[in-house]
Formats: sequence, C-alpha cells, structure tokens
Amino acid sequence: MTKTLQRLARLAGALLYTAVLGTGLPAQAQSASPLPSVAKLAEPYVEPVTGWYWNASESGRGFAIERQGDRLFLAGFMYEESGEAVWYTSTLTLQPNGAYAGQLDRFQNGQSLLGAYRVPTSSNVGSATLAFDTDMHAEMQVAPNGKAPSTILLERFPISVPAFQPSNAPFRNGWYWSKNESGRGYFIEVQGSTAFIASFMYKDDGRPTWYTMTATLTQTLALTAPLVQFSQGQPLQGAYREPVQVPGNSGKATFSLSDSGDGVLLLPNGKDVSVEAFDFNGGQPSPRDHAGQCPEDQYWAQGKCVAPGDGLVVAPMGVKLWIGVVPQMGQTYQFRYCVDLANCIPLHTEKFVSYEDLQDEETPEIVAYIYEVEHEFNRMLQWLHKNGKMPPTKVITSVLGNAIVKALADEAPTAVENARQEFERRDIDLPEDLSTPPETARCTPDSGSPRGSGIGPVLMASPPQDCYKGRLYTFGWMDLGEDGTAQGACFMAQKRALNGDLTMYNAQNVSACYCHSGGKVNTIPVKYLCNVFFDAGN
Repeated sequence: MTKTLQRLARLAGALLYTAVLGTGLPAQAQSASPLPSVAKLAEPYVEPVTGWYWNASESGRGFAIERQGDRLFLAGFMYEESGEAVWYTSTLTLQPNGAYAGQLDRFQNGQSLLGAYRVPTSSNVGSATLAFDTDMHAEMQVAPNGKAPSTILLERFPISVPAFQPSNAPFRNGWYWSKNESGRGYFIEVQGSTAFIASFMYKDDGRPTWYTMTATLTQTLALTAPLVQFSQGQPLQGAYREPVQVPGNSGKATFSLSDSGDGVLLLPNGKDVSVEAFDFNGGQPSPRDHAGQCPEDQYWAQGKCVAPGDGLVVAPMGVKLWIGVVPQMGQTYQFRYCVDLANCIPLHTEKFVSYEDLQDEETPEIVAYIYEVEHEFNRMLQWLHKNGKMPPTKVITSVLGNAIVKALADEAPTAVENARQEFERRDIDLPEDLSTPPETARCTPDSGSPRGSGIGPVLMASPPQDCYKGRLYTFGWMDLGEDGTAQGACFMAQKRALNGDLTMYNAQNVSACYCHSGGKVNTIPVKYLCNVFFDAGN
C-alpha cells in the first residue's frame, strides 16, 4: 500500500493533467500553431484507452486523455519554469494516418477552489500531436510557439494493485464539469475501487493551479480525499526536476456520483457543486443509448441487435443496483433486472435516502445488506441459467420485485428468503448451495496482460466442452471484408471497453478466444466469430 501511495503521489507531480471543460470557455487560440509530426512510432496507429498517462522516468507530469468518437480531450498538469503549478489543454482531432492533432492552450483568470464564478480567458501556447501504437502506449510531440518541438513518451498509469483492474464504479472514467461554472474541470479514473482525480482550477489571483486526490470508492459511490498540491517539478519543455508536495492540504472534497455520472462535488467549505460527464464530442458511446431499438427477443451487443441462434447464447445480465443523486438532498436506490445493458426493468419504486441519513451509524450495515441481496439474486439467476431452468423475464421480475417489496413493507432483511419461497411456489426449486464447480482445467485462462485481454485466438470448429461448464460466455465478430481477421474478432470479444457483457458481470478469468470462420450472427455472415468464457465477479 505504501508503494502504491508513493506512486500515486509521484503521478501527482507526473501527470500532465488539465480539466477545463466546456463550451463556456473561450474559443481556441487566435493564432494557430503548425502541428508537429509524429515519426518514431510505426503505423498503423490505434485508438487509446481513456485514462491517466505518464512517463514513468519523468514522474511529476501526467496526462488525462478521453476519447469521444474522432476527438480526444487532453489536459496536462505540470509546472512553469518558475516551479509554479500550471496546466494546458488540447482538443485533438483524428488525422488520416490515425494520429491526433490540435492546438495547445493555457487558461487563466477563472474561478478558484472556493471563490465566486469568473469567466476564464485563454491563450494559445503551441500545438500537439499524439499517436498510439497500442491502446496503452503513445508518443506525444509538443511544439511551443517559437521553440523547437520535443517528444514525450507516454504509457498508462497504474492506479490499482494489480494494475489496470476493471473499474468497480458504474459511472464512466473521463472528464466531468459543471455546466454553470465552465472553466473548471475534473478528470476521474477508477481502477478497481481506487480512484485518481485531478481538479483544474485557478488561484485567487487568476493563475492556473491544480489539485489531486486519491480516493477509495464507497458502496454509496462516493469518493472522498484531501486535495493535495505540488510545485517545483518539470515544465512542458526542459530538464527533469522532481516535484515537491506543498505542505498540508487544501481540505477534503467529495464526489458523489450516480450510475449515469450526474452528481455533486462537495467542496471543503461545504458548498455543493452539481457535476456531470463532459460530452465534448457527443459523449462516449453507450449500449444504453440503444434501449428499445431492438425487436423483441433480440439484444444489443457489439454494436448490433443480436438474436440467440445455433451455438450462440446471449445470457441475461442479471440484477443491478442503480444509484441516483438528488442534488443537495441525497441519493436514490433501485434494483433493476437487466436483460442486457440497454434493457433494464425496475423491480420496485426508487427509494430516497437523505445525505443526513447516509451519515447514520447503521448505514454501513444496511448498505452491506443491499449489496448482499444483489449478490444472492444474481447467484440464483446464474444457477438457473447454467442449469437450463431460466424462467421468462416476466416471472423473474415478478418474483424478485415482490420479494423486495415484501421485505421493505415488513422492514425485515428477508428479500433473499422471500425470493426463494416465491420461486418454490412457482415450482422452480433452487438448491441451498448455488455454487457450481468451474471445471475449466482444459479451458485456457486469461494471460493476465495489463490490457485485460486473454490470449488467443485459437482457431477451431468449436471450443472445448469444459469451457462451458459452470461459466458464462460472450462473443465478438468481424464482418466480411478483406480487412477482417481472427485477431480483430478476438479483440472485439475480449476488450472490456467494447463488450458490455464483460463489464456488467465484472468478468474474471477470461478465457482465450475460440474462433471459427464462416459463422453467422442474426443470420448475417461474418468472417470470424470468437467465443470467450469467464466467471462472474463479485
């Protein structure tokens, strides 16, 4: 843990991170700078993973990068030549060769941490070009006005231990802002249950400054930590200087976010600021955007409406706890049964809990019980699915919904037992022991690569039968065409950012890809179809 905190502290001096978010900011610099070229990395370039990036040999600077469509929003925190903190931003556009390029801007005279709102001003300081040869490794060239270009090699910054664990937060990693206070911004990345956050603001005299915080995600989706500052580190161009943490801190801040990312930032002085995800280019694509677009008995997966067919099973996602935020008042809680990411059915009416009640000493015990109910409901559904006894959706929502409503009415922790009794009443018997031995000895496990993808692809007519025993599975494909490859289909199947099944189930022990050519999805021929198998996480 000590090493992790030290590494995060080094990042605070190492992450070139900025978060000026918003259309309320002035337009880009009046005098556009010529864009530097990227020459060292081999093409073709690839799309990046949203998150924190740094140069491990130059800790003290770092970069926050989010991709939306054909644009990146990048912000870097670093230092002036004098050693004072400063940050820069750039909106970079996809180029024909796969790299991204844009102007590099500096903002000033905006709103301070605790001050009244002020509209910031901006000036162009140069240009930047960014190219990724893998989704976790990049080369950035910066060309400050009047100076020769320089190169910074970047890689993903490991926050969790082990590194790059899938986020346990339902809200997305990326940029957040307040529409009513444009000019300040916040970048949040969660790996596992650990978050690294930077807030980009201004000093009382208008000079830019930034704060970092390292927080642990609570079960109520809150992130609380002291705001820390650094100085005397490396500037945009220049020799390396190790940063120094400013003594003390600027008080504690808390982000309370809902599943959708809407929420509240509680500042050290007790003021609430409404925040939401920053959609600088239409927002991140989400399967939920396609709710209701698929015909009955079809499901949204991998960018298409898919119907289960021969050798292809779409498993239901299960029960999820949805948490909403009522600004300055509290949070709402609701269990939903999700057929897939886009189709979730409420099991009961939303229950409101005030922020005052959330501070009650009994709240942690109550929240722990709520998550136990979610876990046990999903164990029931997983057992029914694995054993071919899955009832229709209407039966599932009726049984689980009635179980929750009865427990709430009785003010008793009996939701799980209520559900068992209701299933039995409908002649659906569940064993006391819902666990199923994995029996996956001959099903190749995940390679444990930092990119979170398993090994493969393995080309064969059908996967080993042991892969199916006691496990869930999902799929990916490449359409017909000269560029379609088994590797591409495997990437679609194993990549968490592209496969909602892996995210929803917090997939563990992801198998190799088992791929065959000439498959069909929804009666449509595809060049390669790949299956992967996994265990559901807690």
